[in-house]
Amino acid sequence: GDRTVYPDLLEQHSSLQRSQLITRLRKCSSTPYAMKSQYKTGEVIDHSAFGLGLVLNSETDRINVIFPEIDGHRTLIQNYAE
Repeated sequence: GDRTVYPDLLEQHSSLQRSQLITRLRKCSSTPYAMKSQYKTGEVIDHSAFGLGLVLNSETDRINVIFPEIDGHRTLIQNYAE
């Protein structure tokens, strides 16, 4: 089915404190991260190592995600074909 995107969180994330962003992300509907999947800007993903993250930018084969629990950004692969 269609996954939820959070445009309000995209607009507000840079003005939120880290703890506030973590709290907000926990209230969102999240999708487990997998390299073969595809994600949209504004979607919340759940990464096994980095925790909950907000997709800031989605390109064909990669996403840029902010992960407040590790206080960092990561570029992750998407649409990976074996």
